[in-house]
Amino acid sequence: MLKKYKQEYTKIISNEGVLPFIKKVIRYIASKTVYIKKLIIFERDLQIPIKKIDIQKNLFFKIATKNEFDSISTEAYGYDKNGIKYCKKRYSKGDRCILTILDDEVVGYIWLMNKEMELSLYKHLPISSEIVYAYKAFMLNKYRGKGIYSALIHYLIKLLRDEGKKFIIANIDKHYIQSFKPLDKMGFKEIGKIINFRFFGLKYDYISKKDMKYLQRDNSL
Repeated sequence: MLKKYKQEYTKIISNEGVLPFIKKVIRYIASKTVYIKKLIIFERDLQIPIKKIDIQKNLFFKIATKNEFDSISTEAYGYDKNGIKYCKKRYSKGDRCILTILDDEVVGYIWLMNKEMELSLYKHLPISSEIVYAYKAFMLNKYRGKGIYSALIHYLIKLLRDEGKKFIIANIDKHYIQSFKPLDKMGFKEIGKIINFRFFGLKYDYISKKDMKYLQRDNSL
């Protein structure tokens, strides 16, 4: 095994030279040991009227049963081993997985968490009972850009309003801010930021006191 790796590295060095090879090694180590990620927090006031949209006749939404969740816990639906383990744990804590179904096929989903919000995987911040945190939204590639995600958000707003909730929030990586476009059209506004910092095994997640106070604005925690 070691001989095989030595041959591969020798081949790379021969083709590219020592300096480019060293730079690649440094970038690889840095990517695995040091990074900073900024998340933007968005919120939608559920009391604000929602515009009516046309929804396809064969499109509907439902809360996943455990068997339904198990059936889509695959790589094709955006789950890896850690994702499956995490979502199973969250399911046991009462989180809900809302399925998007078109022509009897599950084409996407989104998860809902009450009284907590992710700062990072397995690390959560208590939030107001008036707020529901939406996370891990997914849509199969061939169904993206067809208005299905907007229909899902439309459904969530009505569902949570009927349950007496006042706000729905979500986090989006700054590098994927284009994902915010459907939310912007549905009345979501930026309310804060989270910064994830990782350095050689050390983990630090930052949210300002102002943002934290806003998210924890009732006395029911």
